[in-house]
Amino acid sequence: MTDAFSASRELMLQLLTEAGVEVHSGTRVVEITATSVVAETGDARLEVAAESIVAAAGMKSNTVLIEGLKDSQLAVHAVGDCVVPRNVMGAIWQGFRLAARI
Repeated sequence: MTDAFSASRELMLQLLTEAGVEVHSGTRVVEITATSVVAETGDARLEVAAESIVAAAGMKSNTVLIEGLKDSQLAVHAVGDCVVPRNVMGAIWQGFRLAARI
C-alpha cells in the first residue's frame, strides 16, 4: 500500500509542475530582487525569474502576522502551519473545515 503522505506529495508536485511552478528544494535564498530570486545550493548559484514567490521552510509555526491582525476589524482565521506544523493534507483539511464553517 502506498503511504498517504507520499501519494499526496507526488500529486501535489505533479499539479505544481503542470501549472508551471518551479520547485527548488535544498536551496538557500540569498537575495530577492524586483524580478528574480537568487539562491545557493551547494557550490552553485541559481537565479530564477519570478513574479510571485512562495517560501516553504522548516516546521516551526510563525504567528507574527496573525498576532498583528488580532486587534484589527478583520475576520482573521489561522490555518495550516501557523497553527501547528503538519503535513500538507492536515493543512488542507483544516482549511476545508474552516471554509465550511464560514
